[in-house]
Order: sequence, then C-alpha cells, then structure tokens
Amino acid sequence: MDSIDLKIIEALKENSRDSIKKIAKKTGIPLTTIHYRLKNIMAANAINFTARVDRKFVNRELVAYVLVKAMPGVQHEKLLDEIIIRTEVESGAIVTGDFDLIFLVSVKNMDMLNQLVLHFLRTKKDVAETRTMICYNIKEK
Repeated sequence: MDSIDLKIIEALKENSRDSIKKIAKKTGIPLTTIHYRLKNIMAANAINFTARVDRKFVNRELVAYVLVKAMPGVQHEKLLDEIIIRTEVESGAIVTGDFDLIFLVSVKNMDMLNQLVLHFLRTKKDVAETRTMICYNIKEK
C-alpha cells in the first residue's frame, strides 16, 4: 500500500460509483494504473463496497448510540454477535471504559427504540446495564 493506492481509496470513499476514468481525472493517475491497482486492492480485500441507505427513505430517522455493560464473565465477542444481527443495529464495537459494547442503531420511532432497549437488551441475562444516547444530528463521512 503506497500513496497511489491511498489516493485511489480516498477517491472511492468520496464516491464509490465513480468510473475508473473519472477517478483518473480526479487524481491525475493514469487509467491503466488505477485499473491495475484497484484490481490488486480488491484482491487483497483491503476495501469492500456497501450501500449507505438514506435513513429518511427507509423511515428509520431516530438514531441513537446504545451502550451495553455485560454481566461479569460474559464473552464480549459472543454478546456483540448476538446483538449486531438485529436489523436496527447499524454497527457495534467492543470498547473500553464503564461500558463494554457500543451500538449505533436507527429506528422508526421511540416505540421501536423502547422495544430494542427495554424488551430485547435489558431482558438478556448477559446484559447488566444499558445507556442510550439519542442523536440530534448525525454526519457521516
């Protein structure tokens, strides 16, 4: 991975749907170089392509971070795997500090957030405590 690869990756982060020709124009890197480098970057699984869904379009505009404290002795990786499969959960991580896990969630309304936190998370025997922080405004890169 060198500066040319990083320029290509940065261009893709701006718009992953740009053609190789457009990336070449933006970066000043020859088209054939971009094609070759992108093929190698993808073969190395250094990047993947996903869709960023407009929360307003899918009617999930209420966004929150939910912190979870696990019961003593619980495997954090296992708990992370059990929670992250929920459709409301966009991402999750094991973290340091007073809580063990953090999740970014998006839901339609407060009732759905209550269902997730009160009726799912807080009823799990592996969860000791939760804390929810509702986002007023969220910006993504």
